[in-house]
Amino acid sequence: MNTARPMRSLLLLLSWGYCALGLVGCEVFPQNPAKVATSEAGLPNIKVPPDSIELEIMFVERPTGDRLMGDVLWNEVDTILNMEAQEQRDLARNGFRIGNAGSHPPAALQQLLEIRAKPKEGEVTAVLDSDQRLQGNRIFVSSGNETQIQLNDLPYESFGFKLFASQNTRDPEVRTFNGARCLYRVSVRREQPGWARLEFVPEIHHGIEQLRPTASTDQWELKSQANIEKLYAQRFTLILNTGDMALVTGRPDLPDSVGHRFFTGPVGNDGVQRMLIVRLARVSAPDSAPFVTASRP
Repeated sequence: MNTARPMRSLLLLLSWGYCALGLVGCEVFPQNPAKVATSEAGLPNIKVPPDSIELEIMFVERPTGDRLMGDVLWNEVDTILNMEAQEQRDLARNGFRIGNAGSHPPAALQQLLEIRAKPKEGEVTAVLDSDQRLQGNRIFVSSGNETQIQLNDLPYESFGFKLFASQNTRDPEVRTFNGARCLYRVSVRREQPGWARLEFVPEIHHGIEQLRPTASTDQWELKSQANIEKLYAQRFTLILNTGDMALVTGRPDLPDSVGHRFFTGPVGNDGVQRMLIVRLARVSAPDSAPFVTASRP
């Protein structure tokens, strides 16, 4: 049977069909694709819970023993804090220096932060040079909750210090941890309009992270975390007004103390001293409307 003639007839029929469509103005394959309807509406702004407390977390780094981190600063800030005298003595002999600066910081602190002469309200501008680094961020914590502030970026292979574990201890004990991260767990609570109570608890997270039983609000849960050593005897509480700053660092004159090690690192890495600055930026009233903090692009 000859199949060539039916095939030629089919091709001829299709050719006449395409020509007919062209004559009536139809396109088999349009030259330009149809436009897809788009919407330029962005995502909603991020809002903060109405009872949130805004904190600005900053770190200042200076060479260990720098005069601006010594008496030049501490003679100008408030070190008479709302804590028992024995608590202050215990913190001091463990190498911690703690102070409180108001919304108009003293000259030494201004020099550390390099605040402009006339900054905008709530704005702090940092100038970086070869021997000073200022790092910071802003966080929001609901009243009654807590946050963590990590002091070292990478874990220390070996981290050792001397510690007076309690107020009645006469001789310090030597403690050593492997793979240690130093941090403060900060609990925040609104006291009254414009005031908040901040409790600082130093912690050492060490060892390999693995699933460990952790207490939640109503039950035990398995969470991946390292071992945690909480130094409750070295915790402290400050009550700040809006704009006030809490200053925490170590004492270079006690090089083996836990406070000095917290803010300089282990032996051999203690050429730079850090200071933690926590500024109370805003205390929202519980019944106030949520305020916008950021917009999504």
